[in-house]
Amino acid sequence: MHLPSQCVIAQNCYGLYCVPTRSMQRPASVEIINGRVWEPETISLICQFASTGDVIHAGTYFGDFLPAISRTLAPSAKLWAFEPSSENFQSAAITCRLNDLRNVELHHCGLSERSEHRALRIGDSGTSFGGGSHILGHRKGTTPSEDIENIAVVPIDKVIPPYRPVSVLQLDVEGHELPALAGGLDTILRWHPLIILETLPEDWVQTNLAPLGYRVVGRCHHNSILAVSNVII
Repeated sequence: MHLPSQCVIAQNCYGLYCVPTRSMQRPASVEIINGRVWEPETISLICQFASTGDVIHAGTYFGDFLPAISRTLAPSAKLWAFEPSSENFQSAAITCRLNDLRNVELHHCGLSERSEHRALRIGDSGTSFGGGSHILGHRKGTTPSEDIENIAVVPIDKVIPPYRPVSVLQLDVEGHELPALAGGLDTILRWHPLIILETLPEDWVQTNLAPLGYRVVGRCHHNSILAVSNVII
């Protein structure tokens, strides 16, 4: 396997990882390079509730969650992973190959309420944000640079076939959770997955998910956990 010179290979109890050297200073990278697990409780929660359904995982970074979740899924289930940054996507693809993860559907795009192109802030003055890369507001004529990348975004409902049962929806998309949720509302209505959010858009959740019975049932690391049943976290 050809590995780019701009990455290092790291390992923890779940598998091997291709970590981009430009973002080695990021917290998740530091943990993985030192043989530890980033957000171990979040990973355990996803694996616990995956059941026989699919998992949607957005904000994949270099794939630090992929080996653990992939190997927990039922034989017929898939892990739908989304990463808009080109550098991070390439690293996540290599992580999949290093671990022979055949049930991962890795998409080079972000999630939003409609299909379009947006600007992704990937760094500042040459320093990479890594997993902290974030989608900017609409800016006409945004020019790609070392700090900004033009990316595609898509709705969950346009990617996940309606016949695929979804057990868990996990979004770590740096403040873009509301548009990502809005683009997946049909999937949520259909399957009522456990939802794990880094940023909680409280008003939108109250308007759109509370009528379905969703409520915040706990927190895991810095994530809010929403479920429709009396789930105990």
